[in-house]
Amino acid sequence: MGYQGEMSLKGLNRNQFEAAMMKILRYRLKTVGKFKVYCTQSTFYMEPEEEDVDMDLAFERVSKVFGLAALSRAVVCEKDFDTICQTAEDYLGSALHGIRTFKVEARRHDQPGADAGTGRLPAGQAQLPEGGCA
Repeated sequence: MGYQGEMSLKGLNRNQFEAAMMKILRYRLKTVGKFKVYCTQSTFYMEPEEEDVDMDLAFERVSKVFGLAALSRAVVCEKDFDTICQTAEDYLGSALHGIRTFKVEARRHDQPGADAGTGRLPAGQAQLPEGGCA
């Protein structure tokens, strides 16, 4: 997931810029594997369409694209807190080694109690097993 940040363009050429950015992202990911690249609300999504894609290489390739203000890894999972915690442990694996807690923050407009303006839920915290992740 890539975010282009605040962008000021003269005229109505935002769509042209976003189309050019998606073309560049597709080109950078072409040798890594097949990706679905699309843009919604100034956020670019790059979803692998194959299982055996080297996501570390893909992340490295798009991290060098000029015009992206931020780049984040993301994974889709069920909307259950325990499932989110387990998915985070599975997805991050060795990056969680030695870490005792982590924070989960979500933007969900379908959840009662979410902030009406931002869709943000109150942050949740998970306690990892004694000694952190193995």
